[in-house]
Amino acid sequence: MLDTGPGLKVDELEQVWQRFVRGSAASAKAPGMGLGLSLVRAVALAHGGTDNGGAGLHPEYGPDYFAAFVIDPDGYRIEAVITGTNSPASES
Repeated sequence: MLDTGPGLKVDELEQVWQRFVRGSAASAKAPGMGLGLSLVRAVALAHGGTDNGGAGLHPEYGPDYFAAFVIDPDGYRIEAVITGTNSPASES
């Protein structure tokens, strides 16, 4: 999954797994439907994966590293990552 959107604000993080949720910075003309993270999670869970906590900032990996993790049935972590100017950390 590749994120090319304008990013999320910190107060929007709780909604990141919901379908059709886009950050407040996204305009109606910007591509995307707000399905990326919700589909990654839904597919992983439908195939026996487990949620490994909510999406959030992970400064142990970098100052602007925002990620959500799902564990697949074999124990591998599937990671959806936003870094750089699209990361919620970039607004601080």
